[in-house]
Amino acid sequence: MAHFRKGMLMIAALLFGVSLFIPCPVVAQEAKPKPEQCDFKTVDGKVIALDWVANMLIVDTGMDELSLVISRDTVFKKVTAAIIFAEVNQSDNVSVKYYDCGFAGLKAVAVNVTNGY
Repeated sequence: MAHFRKGMLMIAALLFGVSLFIPCPVVAQEAKPKPEQCDFKTVDGKVIALDWVANMLIVDTGMDELSLVISRDTVFKKVTAAIIFAEVNQSDNVSVKYYDCGFAGLKAVAVNVTNGY
């Protein structure tokens, strides 16, 4: 009986120790700010680099270079027509609506390719 109790305590301690290293998705979701809680900004500039693998758009505003994260929710337009990220070109003039919610970087909400229109 003592061996059984000792074995059960060791298993419980092992499971508790392992559970400390498993991330809890509920906590991670609560810690992530929602876009509606953030301050939206708009910037006009020229695309100087695109990274389709990392989903990044780098825009030169004339005073600074902004690295913007593109998500599947980012809306792309050329004047009024809907386009996709792959249709944005280096040296395009763009107007980007974005927000900054911490460590994840600047998140692009909408990218409008203007090119002088």
